[in-house]
Amino acid sequence: MKVTAILKGKKDDQGRIKICIRIADKGVRTFRTTMMRVTPSQFASGRVKDHPQAKAYNERLRVIINQIEGELLQGTVAKTERVPFAAYVQDLMRRWEKSKRPGTMRQIATERKKFMDYAGDILLTDIDTELLQGYEEHMREMGNGSNTVWKSFKFIRMICLRAFKDKKIREYIFATYPMPRYKTPIREYLEEEELVKVEGIAYNPAASPEVRFIASWFVLGCYTGLRFSDWQQFNQATHIRGGRLVLYTTKTGQVVSMPVVDKVRLLFENIEYKPCHYTNTHVNRVLKEIATGAGIDKNLSAHISRHTFGIRAARVMSLEACARLMGITVRVCQVYYKIVDVTSDREYEKMF
Repeated sequence: MKVTAILKGKKDDQGRIKICIRIADKGVRTFRTTMMRVTPSQFASGRVKDHPQAKAYNERLRVIINQIEGELLQGTVAKTERVPFAAYVQDLMRRWEKSKRPGTMRQIATERKKFMDYAGDILLTDIDTELLQGYEEHMREMGNGSNTVWKSFKFIRMICLRAFKDKKIREYIFATYPMPRYKTPIREYLEEEELVKVEGIAYNPAASPEVRFIASWFVLGCYTGLRFSDWQQFNQATHIRGGRLVLYTTKTGQVVSMPVVDKVRLLFENIEYKPCHYTNTHVNRVLKEIATGAGIDKNLSAHISRHTFGIRAARVMSLEACARLMGITVRVCQVYYKIVDVTSDREYEKMF
């Protein structure tokens, strides 16, 4: 039985090679990769030298080797699996097909492709600090914002955690790798005069049927707080009952119920109670054209309609009522009341 740290694999663009653990037992050799890379000149006789983190690296290698030797003595050592990242994610997607929403599955597929476009056909054990740092730098160089980077890394973290629990990898890289920061976005919304402009386009006979249809659904979102996914799943027979709009929200499964007031009824009639059959990308592209035509200097998107509802509700109703209508918790709903603090405004106005 012999357990040794060695350099194994190809050099990266900085001339570094991965440190691997070679396990020789009963004439059979197996290998485990680590998250550490050094240049050949920084490694000798199984130890790291002349490296800024030499002490930490050597201590980590000592712990790993002691652990493996203990497992060998107990007869519990496991061979390193060579599991391709792409195949593993595909297997997870099959397992999740019935438990996750279609939108979530599409997002997973998109993030999988994006990561593979950068990293290639890698193994799960190839995901290390250097690869993640390179991917993060690549995304930022490509113009991705902080929250887009965070979302992509959230996906990779989820896969790595699942692989660790499934015992496909020996180490969970995100136990030490710092996640990119998430920046709370500024919630864009329409003021009343801007909403009136979009509603005018919804009823404008000179506008194309597509523009009128998308503008109508957008304004419906501003008046009801429905998510884009709920626009797509809308069914008149199921969701309009006894003069009320009643549905389980697609994202949270919570019941949303409100009276179909005249403004909402007229908009539904304007689109003949049809669901939104366009993709989110297409809708957002048309909404940007609508904003330009209406002279609205905002990056209009389907989700802004929901934020507009939240702001409008915060101005006239209780926090609890707004949360019920939006199908979210009171804690999450509070953000709208921080933007529109009616009580503070009234107290402030008393000064003048």
